[in-house]
Amino acid sequence: MSAVAKLIQRVKAVGGEIVLEGDGLKARAPKPLPADLMAELREHKPELLHHLQRAREVPDEAGSAVRARLLWDLEADPELIRAVEVIDPDGDPVRLIVAIRGVGTCELQIDAERWDPIKFLEMVESGGEAVT
Repeated sequence: MSAVAKLIQRVKAVGGEIVLEGDGLKARAPKPLPADLMAELREHKPELLHHLQRAREVPDEAGSAVRARLLWDLEADPELIRAVEVIDPDGDPVRLIVAIRGVGTCELQIDAERWDPIKFLEMVESGGEAVT
């Protein structure tokens, strides 16, 4: 997990969130965040800004459009069992949509440092069995 993802996770663990506000960041929480966490947030501010700006570039509507297209692909081709589209390949986390005939769709978020598209495709082709 990236340093940014770990920071965001730590903020969420105390009930807070980090949001874009104009060109800056705002930390919201039910009570003040610990001083050490605030110091780390300041230290990693450029990376946090980049991460949140990229997340904003791929809005939830993109996921809905991809889901609809993948389901249409499954309906159009009776031979097709699964369909996958990566909607944020350079993000951290990497975001992708998976559609499986007769099951439905889901969005996956995979830490960029653990993302291996070849292993993912091998896993999808094997029907979900982990590939080591």
